Amino acid sequence: MNYYNKPSKFPLIVGVVIIFLSLSFTFFIIYSIFKKEAREQKIKDQVVELQRKIEELESKKKSFENIEASLGNNYFFEKEVRLKLNLKKPGEKVITILREENNKKEEEKKTPWWQIFNK
Repeated sequence: MNYYNKPSKFPLIVGVVIIFLSLSFTFFIIYSIFKKEAREQKIKDQVVELQRKIEELESKKKSFENIEASLGNNYFFEKEVRLKLNLKKPGEKVITILREENNKKEEEKKTPWWQIFNK
């Protein structure tokens, strides 16, 4: 057999490489599409959750507004705001009154240990 008469394997190798590359490219495209769809679904779920939270907060706001409107006067509302939120009106001063018993107990606790034996 003559060397020149042998069939060449080059076209077969090129064909296999082209098929492999095209399959790889196809799988890459399909993977990218699925990944994009999964990301979009996750974002849609987050949007739905945030919209649900917005609706919940708006309903709470409406209920607070209804409570405020039903009170009629602002005295009770101001009292609740002062107690629960620790707010004050402009120009007001907050005064804290301490009991003397608590101060004496704190002073007794502060005596050093070596002075206990000197009493």
